[in-house]
Amino acid sequence: MDDNNIKYTDRGEFVVRVSYAGDNLKSIPVNVFFNEDGDGIVQLCCYEIAGFKGDKIANGLIACNALNQKYRWAKFYLDSDNDVRAELDACISRGTTGEECANLVRRVVSIVDKSYPTIMKALGIKIDYIFLAVCLLTDGLFADISTKKHLYIGCNLISFMLK
Repeated sequence: MDDNNIKYTDRGEFVVRVSYAGDNLKSIPVNVFFNEDGDGIVQLCCYEIAGFKGDKIANGLIACNALNQKYRWAKFYLDSDNDVRAELDACISRGTTGEECANLVRRVVSIVDKSYPTIMKALGIKIDYIFLAVCLLTDGLFADISTKKHLYIGCNLISFMLK
């Protein structure tokens, strides 16, 4: 990844973390796990994309199933805390590890970013995107500076809820 000018953070001997911004998500951190045996197997994980609790868990499972049908490169599931997780597993060649990992990170980021509206819809959060200049109000919400309309916040996303 150094050869591809990708900034990353070492998270352990065989783990690095890369973070990208998407169109739908402000931050998409990807943990890249390299197999300790050096056999060319790599796993990319995006944790806690969104959380499903109580009566929304079934909606989360249905959304993950729909996303698994749509995207063959990544798998979506609810982890033990009922948070959406996306993973991608691959075999890579030693001579092209950096280039292949860079491509895989971009691929999983793109898939997670495109999947986010489906996940938010399953949570019951209406998403109609209009990104606006915002300012922080004292009540912790955001507002459009020009119209003073409130924006609703969900899982790293500032989205304007249209009526």
